[in-house]
Amino acid sequence: MRPIEGSTHHRQRRLTGATAALLACGLALSGCAGSSANPADSSSAGTPQTTVRLGVLGGPSDTLDITKAGDYLPYAVLLNTYDSLVLLNNGRYEKQLATSITPNATATEWTITLRPGVTFSNGKPLTAKDALYSLGYFARSKNFGSFYSDVDFARSTATDDSTLVLRMKRPRADLVDSILAQMSAVFPAGTTDFTRPIGSGPYEVKSFSADKGASLERNDSYWGGRPAIKNLQILPIRDASARVSALRDGQIDITTGITATQAKTLGSGAGVVVDNPGFTDSVALTFHMNTAIAPFNDPEVRQAMKTGLNRTQLVNVVLPGTGKVGNDLIGEGLPGYPKDLPPRAYDPEKAKAVFARHGVKNVGIIVSEMTPGLTDATKLLKQQLADLGVTLTITQQDPTTLWSNLDKVYASQMFTNFFTNRPPAMTLPIYQSPDSPYNFSQWKDPAYAKALTESQTLTDPAARAQALTRAQTLLRDNGGDIVWGYQPNLGAHVNGLKGITSTQSVPLFAKATFTR
Repeated sequence: MRPIEGSTHHRQRRLTGATAALLACGLALSGCAGSSANPADSSSAGTPQTTVRLGVLGGPSDTLDITKAGDYLPYAVLLNTYDSLVLLNNGRYEKQLATSITPNATATEWTITLRPGVTFSNGKPLTAKDALYSLGYFARSKNFGSFYSDVDFARSTATDDSTLVLRMKRPRADLVDSILAQMSAVFPAGTTDFTRPIGSGPYEVKSFSADKGASLERNDSYWGGRPAIKNLQILPIRDASARVSALRDGQIDITTGITATQAKTLGSGAGVVVDNPGFTDSVALTFHMNTAIAPFNDPEVRQAMKTGLNRTQLVNVVLPGTGKVGNDLIGEGLPGYPKDLPPRAYDPEKAKAVFARHGVKNVGIIVSEMTPGLTDATKLLKQQLADLGVTLTITQQDPTTLWSNLDKVYASQMFTNFFTNRPPAMTLPIYQSPDSPYNFSQWKDPAYAKALTESQTLTDPAARAQALTRAQTLLRDNGGDIVWGYQPNLGAHVNGLKGITSTQSVPLFAKATFTR
């Protein structure tokens, strides 16, 4: 897969705020946590409630054009308003509007059959022309263009109202996993004004502003059944502590993106349930070594850094009680993640000897507090490296300006970051593709590139799975990315609210109920 539009032959240095959010959140593509209420949550019998108030991360530039959305607020609105051809729902691929997605023998042509009888909230039928237009709209956008770069829209067609044929520029046997599951929301053909979006989902937007949030009302004719919750109020609350306070004070009913410490505090209170969705809905916390410059252009030094880290200490200190040690790959617990890779060895004495032998005494790192804990992790890394004879110089970057120009990141020896945990078939082409602007380690390897291509193009599922595992093994052993820990996307809700699912940390309310 080619990288973001405009960067096929060289690294794109400037990323929009929405692109940065996609990077961090996977949808919003990094740094956002989410929650998924557990349908098994207990609640006392009471009166059904018709309104749910959700507090999420939001910003002053948020828009309801999904290709430009930059925070959780617009995604929470739009993914409860639109249906998608495919969703990654609670860690599993689910066909939503599509009933079948079938390739030809060479995976150069895919036929998609749509669910019959689906209408938009304005009463008009949803057809294959709407789906084709929507996918083409994503392909023309900066933030989703790279996902759809192998779809030849000039030759793709809607053969009838319920059938869509996508023709590829090259074989893509991973169309569902790597492309449609990333983003395949459907809106009416010809849409250019998204101030009042029209979808076929369980809710429709009645009002929206970036500073006040959104008011959604249920779609009584929703094909999936009329939602039990009549109204959704989605409120922008930028600070995690403020979201927790709003929940505790009864100003909201559910929130996403809280820290392990906040979850522990809330867990001791009455009337609130902490949502811990597990590691299938989590963030992977990372340190990136720049393999393009010294000292990390030396593979032995990279290995020393990987084995010299005390990952258990990092998890226990930064992610107390909820974290899990990482093994230098994204995708823990999700389809395609290698199950038999041994854990990374911890050998500080060997690492210390390697650093001394190669004269590694000083290293610089950039950190931006895009999510709670990144700065603390970097400070702990500094302490650990000091014990290995290396001085770490930390440069703090403002998270509001970091993504506007990443030249400093690309020039730095190390960078602290995190990603939403998603299946490897999704993450490898985005974050570890050799020419991707998100490849912060700048690692390139022909054998890895070959395995990655085969994982996308081979039509035999077993061979494709083997290629995906081979690519991940090469990346883990030789690359410059350190995935040191996982943190579930913690959230919380009041008692009586249940039945919420999630897609990539965005809560979905189609099947939710609320009694008090």
